[in-house]
Amino acid sequence: MENASGVSTQVRIPEAVPISLRAIRWGRAAAAFSRYTFRSTVRNAIATLFDLVMGPVQVIFLPLTPLFSGSPERLASLPAAMTFWALLNTTLVSSSMVVIGWREFRLLRRFRASPMPESALLAGVVGGNAAVAGLAALLVYGVAWVTAGHPPPANPVAAAAVWAVSLYTMTALGLLLSRFLSRPQSAIAVLLPFLFFHIGMSGVYPVPFPPEVEWLTFVSPARPAFDWFRAAALDQPLPYAWEPWLVLAWCVVLGWLAARWFRWE
Repeated sequence: MENASGVSTQVRIPEAVPISLRAIRWGRAAAAFSRYTFRSTVRNAIATLFDLVMGPVQVIFLPLTPLFSGSPERLASLPAAMTFWALLNTTLVSSSMVVIGWREFRLLRRFRASPMPESALLAGVVGGNAAVAGLAALLVYGVAWVTAGHPPPANPVAAAAVWAVSLYTMTALGLLLSRFLSRPQSAIAVLLPFLFFHIGMSGVYPVPFPPEVEWLTFVSPARPAFDWFRAAALDQPLPYAWEPWLVLAWCVVLGWLAARWFRWE
C-alpha cells in the first residue's frame, strides 16, 4: 500500500528464526566455549598435573600400598576410583579457579555482553570440564590396562551416563562455590579443603567409616555418585538402591542453584 506521496507504507514483519536454527547457533556457541574452557584449564600446569597426571600415576603406585594390595575387590575398582578422583579435581578446583580468574579479569562481563546466550556459556563450562575429565578417564583406563591388565568398564554405556550426571552435578557445586570467592590466590585456600572433604566422603580411597557415622558421608553428593559410577563400571549391585535418586536430586537442585546464582561480576 502507498500513501499520497507514492511511498510504500507496508510494514514488513521479520520472520521468526526457526527453532532448529536457534538450536544450531546455541550448539555452536556452547561447543566454542567448551573448547575455550578446555584450553584455559589444560594451559594451567597445576591443573594439568592434578587433573590429567595424578590419576594415572596413582593407578601405578596405589596397588603397592596396604590400602589396595590386600584386596582384589579394591584393585578391581581402582580405575573407576581414579577416574572419579580426576572428575572431582576438575570440577571442584580447576574449573572453579578458571571461572574465578575470568571474573577477576572481567572476562565474564565481556562474555555476557557477547551475542552468545548465557545458557550456552554455562553449558560450555560443563563441556570443557567433560573434555578434561574425559581425557583423564581415557588416560586412567589406558594406563590401568597397560600396567595391570585392567579391562574397560563392564557396562560402558551405563558408566558413561552415570559419569556424565556426576560431572554435571559436581560442576554445578563448583560453580556455586565460586560465587563466593573473588581472587584465585585466596580461593585455593578454600577450594583444596573443599576438594579433600569430598574426596574423603566419596570413598575413592576405601577408608571404612564406622556404621554409626557412615550416614555423614552422604552429606556430599560425591558419595552416592561414586557408588553409582563404580557399580556401573564394574557391573555390580549398588550398596544402597536409593543412591541414584539422591544423585539425581542433587543434580537438579545444584544445577538450578548454580544457574540462578551464577556471578558474572
